[in-house]
Amino acid sequence: MSAARHGISVFPANPDKTPMVAAWEQKATSSQFMIGATWKTDALPAIPVGANGLVVIDADRKPSGVDGVAAFEALCATQGIDVSTALTVETPSGGRHFYFRTDAPYSNSRGNLPDGIDVRGVGGYCVAPGAVLPDGRSYRLMAGSWDAIPSLPEPLARLLREKRSAAPPEAASEPVTLTGTDAERNYAEAALEDEVAKLSVMGEGSGRNHALNNAAHSLGTMAAWIDPNRVANALWEASIANGYIAKDGEATARQTIESGINAGMSKPRPSHPT
Repeated sequence: MSAARHGISVFPANPDKTPMVAAWEQKATSSQFMIGATWKTDALPAIPVGANGLVVIDADRKPSGVDGVAAFEALCATQGIDVSTALTVETPSGGRHFYFRTDAPYSNSRGNLPDGIDVRGVGGYCVAPGAVLPDGRSYRLMAGSWDAIPSLPEPLARLLREKRSAAPPEAASEPVTLTGTDAERNYAEAALEDEVAKLSVMGEGSGRNHALNNAAHSLGTMAAWIDPNRVANALWEASIANGYIAKDGEATARQTIESGINAGMSKPRPSHPT
């Protein structure tokens, strides 16, 4: 309700932080009436970041991993980035969410930010401050307010815009000769477009790896109708857009895409689908 009163749309998430509703980005609302009428008591309030004109820097802190908070503090010090006025939330793991407003849409790619730091933008969401997990840990507002979220600092925006140099996966080392009919090629093109559209908007906790593997396998069965390397590149871009590569790493995404396509290629579709 606090976020909604300030025009921030929210949607309910399960206690494990996964969305409680399908199409959560579209169904998020700032209507206090709708929230009061439909909200379940065990739901966590979650914010579709990009849909609210925001971008969130998620600095994670895990005992066995990189200290993203320290990495972000060091980055800000060396780059002269001022985050003192950001709406800042302490996460249950001891990490930080830094909220900024932006007129330019950003994906969930972390660009050239250091390891341990993720980005939540279009197609991404964050659990809102004030949420309490079943074990009692909470998302605690540390600084700032919904009324005065600052614009994304330009030095930080520049780092988000920069792309890491990573080649997309290669499903076939040799050029593939397409043998399908016009109808089969059109079907494959439509299937690729559909899979990319669905993958691109999947948020964290929604089964991105499973969906990516299924898409790669399904499209791999159509290798006679569509270039598998083009498929691999399109799935790679979708995995950048939805934050999967930023979260789980380039090697994991590459292996999932390549193995899925190759497995599909070993079981080619015999004829045009009805």
